[in-house]
Amino acid sequence: MNLDDLMEVWRSQDAAPLHGVNETLLRLALRQDEAKQRASGRWAMWFVYIAMAYAVGQIVLFLAIMLQAQYRKVLSEWDYAVAVVGLAAALILSRTIYVGYQAQARREQHFGESLRDQVNRQLARIDPFVRFSWAHWKTVTIMVLGFGVAAAISFLGARINHKPYEEAWRMVGGGIRYSLIAIGIVGWWLRRLWRRDLAPRRRRLEALLKEFDG
Repeated sequence: MNLDDLMEVWRSQDAAPLHGVNETLLRLALRQDEAKQRASGRWAMWFVYIAMAYAVGQIVLFLAIMLQAQYRKVLSEWDYAVAVVGLAAALILSRTIYVGYQAQARREQHFGESLRDQVNRQLARIDPFVRFSWAHWKTVTIMVLGFGVAAAISFLGARINHKPYEEAWRMVGGGIRYSLIAIGIVGWWLRRLWRRDLAPRRRRLEALLKEFDG
């Protein structure tokens, strides 16, 4: 029996619905629900970590190639400046995302194992989606850094292949366009996730808290 099944049991009872449900079943349903959330969150987190590791590694590889003697003769100071700034942006972006994940984990660890704490821990995991805004300074910072990293990788990839600046900047434009498409896909996915999963889950959990209070 999952959390949805238990909610249906409560709705079908006339009085004191919470007391009509076995507490062991309730704990089990909450833990199963939390385990599914953790699993999906873990996959998303590792996807982001791998993407950031790839971005940092790509710029480090480009910089290592650029430091070879044959490239030092043909590349300008601006090319090396782009590599350094791009690497710094990738590292700052990685650090920002990592700190965000760790802060969220600490918030969840504040809750104990009581039924109320289990519900509040799941609500705390949904809270970042509730507070999410494209205009928030953290979101804007992450997007600006992401655009910078994508632009640097596109530019350096062109330059180490002996492309002129005009073509390198065209590749930067292409990298930014792909980044905008990726952001659009992420935005669509977030809206879909909120509408189909997170919003109904939040309502169920808030209903549980009201049952506890009643």
